[in-house]
Amino acid sequence: MQNLKNLFINAKAQLQTILDDAIDFRFEQYQYDEKNEKTEIVISFLLKKDSKSLIENSVTSLLSLPYDRQYKQVNFNSNNEIEKILIFDK
Repeated sequence: MQNLKNLFINAKAQLQTILDDAIDFRFEQYQYDEKNEKTEIVISFLLKKDSKSLIENSVTSLLSLPYDRQYKQVNFNSNNEIEKILIFDK
């Protein structure tokens, strides 16, 4: 279990260097490929909506928070080093 926590902390730290306004990070999914000794995790976080999307969706924005949940898949090699970060739409 400690290894999962370390993967999450590592991925979160890397994403925070790219996305300085991200908040509320969550560990969503874990997958280990024994054959290739690779690990994939999906983490999510909240990003502030831009003002343009708030204006375009003014009716729904009144009913929702000014944040969107984003999902990223982070791939690790056999040494638990980040290989790549993949972007997902909702």
